[in-house]
Amino acid sequence: MSDTELKTRIERVRTRLDAEPAKALRIVRARSRQRSGFESDAQAGECRMVLDQTPALGGTARGPRPGEVVLMALASCQEHTYRVHAALLGIPLDDINVELEGVVDGRGFLGVDGVTPGFSEVRGTVTIRSTASETELDRLREAVERHCPVLDDLRRPVPVTLELRNGD
Repeated sequence: MSDTELKTRIERVRTRLDAEPAKALRIVRARSRQRSGFESDAQAGECRMVLDQTPALGGTARGPRPGEVVLMALASCQEHTYRVHAALLGIPLDDINVELEGVVDGRGFLGVDGVTPGFSEVRGTVTIRSTASETELDRLREAVERHCPVLDDLRRPVPVTLELRNGD
């Protein structure tokens, strides 16, 4: 899809949602069910993915670990957000690649008190190919920083409520 076609689609959706803001709100759902060991069948919409753990922990490594999926979500969301805002700002974007790494201390997951079970830091590099000026690219980066949903989820505390039920 060309940048012009993408911009037209985005503007059409934005105009429709501005006219009816209630339609912009939606519930996003995901589920996961243990297959065996640590292997889980995760699903969001019609998309399925196997998640697992490393063999050292008793997994089979048939899929990424949950923390790796968080990084995958951020990387792809950065790509999508760059693509959308480059189109909206009229900034040429020929290619984009995102590489991330997260620092995690496995002792937290294993129950060691005082050790955070999740990431203590996420860092990475966004590499683009563009003929845009540095000023335009700075403007694009700032737009992505403000509007990337997964980046926002990771930076801003999001209330999470999980209920435990016994049985189906």
